Amino acid sequence: MARILVVDDEPLARALLVDAVRGLGHEGVPAPSARAALTLLAAGDIDAAVVDADMPEVDGYDLARQIASSSRAVPVILVGTPDARAAGVPLRGHVTRPLDPGQIARLLSDAPTKAPERAVDGWSGSEFLARVNGPASRFPPLKVLFLAHRLGAGGLMELRPEGARVGLARGRVVAVEGVSGLFTKVDAALSAHDELAAGARAAVAMGLPVDRIFTGAAAGLGVWLMGRGVRGAVRFDTNWVSPPGSFPLPTSIPRIVADAVRERPAVDWFARGSATARPRLPDDAPESRWGLDPASLRVLRQVGAGRQIEALLRENASDPSRLAEAGRSLSLLTELGLVVVDGGPVEAPNAGPQTRAENNPAVARLREALTGMQGKHPVDVLELGSRLVLQESDVALGYREVSRRFHPDLFYNEGPVARTLAESCFGQVNAAYESIRVPAGLSEANRLLDARKQGVPYVTEKDHQSARVAFRKGEMLYRSRDWKGAAPLFEEAWRLDPGTWPHALYRAQCNYLARIAPLDETIELIRPLGGARPSRQAEVLVVIASVLKAGGQDEAALAACRSALEKDPENRDALRELRLNERRVAKQADSSSSFWDGFFKKKE
Repeated sequence: MARILVVDDEPLARALLVDAVRGLGHEGVPAPSARAALTLLAAGDIDAAVVDADMPEVDGYDLARQIASSSRAVPVILVGTPDARAAGVPLRGHVTRPLDPGQIARLLSDAPTKAPERAVDGWSGSEFLARVNGPASRFPPLKVLFLAHRLGAGGLMELRPEGARVGLARGRVVAVEGVSGLFTKVDAALSAHDELAAGARAAVAMGLPVDRIFTGAAAGLGVWLMGRGVRGAVRFDTNWVSPPGSFPLPTSIPRIVADAVRERPAVDWFARGSATARPRLPDDAPESRWGLDPASLRVLRQVGAGRQIEALLRENASDPSRLAEAGRSLSLLTELGLVVVDGGPVEAPNAGPQTRAENNPAVARLREALTGMQGKHPVDVLELGSRLVLQESDVALGYREVSRRFHPDLFYNEGPVARTLAESCFGQVNAAYESIRVPAGLSEANRLLDARKQGVPYVTEKDHQSARVAFRKGEMLYRSRDWKGAAPLFEEAWRLDPGTWPHALYRAQCNYLARIAPLDETIELIRPLGGARPSRQAEVLVVIASVLKAGGQDEAALAACRSALEKDPENRDALRELRLNERRVAKQADSSSSFWDGFFKKKE
């Protein structure tokens, strides 16, 4: 097996080349640029290079010349149609697109092979995920979760010595056990709950909104994992299967990590300006599967093959808000293992001697304000959440009142840190105003306020419409008794729009009929959906009756129908079911009477 350097600036094309090299039994080492390729080559242990001809800054021909003149020269195969630039360039050969693996194999036939296989470096791939079992300093839990997310993998991550367990299905968190403080951000009364399903049921019983429950649980999980540092050990069991009835947290793993990074003290990247940051780009999933925000992807590209942090920060210093984003992005990328920095893992500062900037009350106040704005809806950034209905004049007034508190001119004498933070806050306020002042933004803001007034989760119009389509499709399959086909559609409708109560009702009922969830769990999920209105409580009781009847518990089903009529005497479904039962009983009585009448007549 040879180690083949694969150089292409396009992520998808690079991934295809790596797959082709792996398919030939070699190890593909990806590089997104000529600079990255030369750095990897200088590190040694490269046997050949497959290079894209057309790349920005340094194309494949120039890179081939540099490789040939370096102290670690290796054979180079160029991907592209030969042209005049190839004159005098030492190449093993060309391959054209679409790729022909056989042609690559022939050109690599003389590449040396290695008997011992290289050890896994703790970075990527489903094989590595299946072998994770070691100290957290080598396998940080957040990096393991991010790998599972990229691969869309399932399994159980166990964290020792705490004994915590995080279950995943298709790259999403579906189960959590033993995580202290999991629901602290939801409600202080739930602080004792350290298991996702039980804590969620307790929160629902308290009447808390569903979106608040799951968003808070995701935030609690991220903060707890971030606080583990390098303590203990991590094990990932790829054979674990999520139990029936498990549901994924709506917050993706990259978002869980990003929110946790924002909550911890900021890393002073300027203090590490002379250190070099280098990317570690995965080749097990395309960039679109990483789930990173645009700012983090931009910083990842700026890191390139390796550059000093000071130069990277200087490149973003023209815009204070962009500079703050660059710092947050660096923290996130190092936590996920996408960027490594000289000197080892980057830790947030612990409590200790404060700098002069930290002693400045204005800095502390601005930092707290900036943290509070990040991730919030524009309505809350402009402090308009107490309004029942928003008009354009309300938005303009809110903008004027909030923006004047963060105008950078007010902090001119407070020092560069305070000015930078003020400009970042001012940028957040301006962005909120621009997004909400247009008619579409104002309409969505009023939808949010209306949802809060009714105590239901906020759902965008796009998600609401998508949920309706999924629900209608599920209804068609439900009526034709295709429970297994209808169940995922109801699940999708509930995920997109959990506040529309029929979505949750049909989801729970169909999961039981499709044998996805047991009877007791189904009834426990359905019962709280009745709310305070008697008519809706009656409808929920009728659905419970249908589930009980499907489970063979006819007497319990009739009792549920009677309870439904007590709530709503005009409920047609309950009346119909009870009348049908009366007719069945009367018919059985008539049949029995006719039998004995005929019997005695024959005796006479």
